[in-house]
Amino acid sequence: MKGIMCGCFVMKSRYVIGNGSLATDYTYETSISDSYNYIKLVRPNRATNQGDVIVAYDPEAEKAWGRIQYYAKVDEALNDAQIKEQAKQLLNYYCQRKRTLKVKALGVPDIQAGAMVMMDIPDLGDIRLTKMLLIDKCTHHISSNSWTMDLEMRVVNG
Repeated sequence: MKGIMCGCFVMKSRYVIGNGSLATDYTYETSISDSYNYIKLVRPNRATNQGDVIVAYDPEAEKAWGRIQYYAKVDEALNDAQIKEQAKQLLNYYCQRKRTLKVKALGVPDIQAGAMVMMDIPDLGDIRLTKMLLIDKCTHHISSNSWTMDLEMRVVNG
């Protein structure tokens, strides 16, 4: 079964992995190590020999985590609206916890890295997970009497 994601073909597994369905164990981790809640973009300004600063931030995330700043210089040809949009997009991308799900499961032939699989884990720390996830890493372990696999996925908000 194939679907379209971001303009490219992605295999969708017909299996559901979760409590009572193929999964034997799982770990769920959250981290803000690659997160930013304050985006500061600077456009060089030759006329003033200064930089024009555009900022986007999330006050709730800053209150919870403290200020975690992303800083970058942008092309001086960009106008204010373009820089504000870039800052908004960077904030949307970076201002969230990184959520990683690692699952040990019985082996299934069509499950591989790059495929989508339905995960159904009702109590996963701070969320209930019932949705399609993209498999980042998949390792199959095959022996004469068993077949298992280790899966790694990122859980994205929304």
